[in-house]
Amino acid sequence: LSDRACVSKYHFAKLFKEETGVSPHRYLINVRIDHAKEMLCFTESSILDVARSCGFDDRSTFSAAFKRETGISPTSFREEATA
Repeated sequence: LSDRACVSKYHFAKLFKEETGVSPHRYLINVRIDHAKEMLCFTESSILDVARSCGFDDRSTFSAAFKRETGISPTSFREEATA
């Protein structure tokens, strides 16, 4: 992204955070977790398939990131969302 904006990656990160309030990395994690929430609510895809679809390499990395961001596991989120 910084190359496309023709600025250094450090300057890009600074500008991005000024505009959005979060770092580019945090923004990407938020987008991935939001997409995962939608998939968990509206599909019957396995947790592994959701993880891979959202850019995570494996279920455990995804589950840890999901829990860190939401406070609950993907399985618990799905159970609560479909109850």
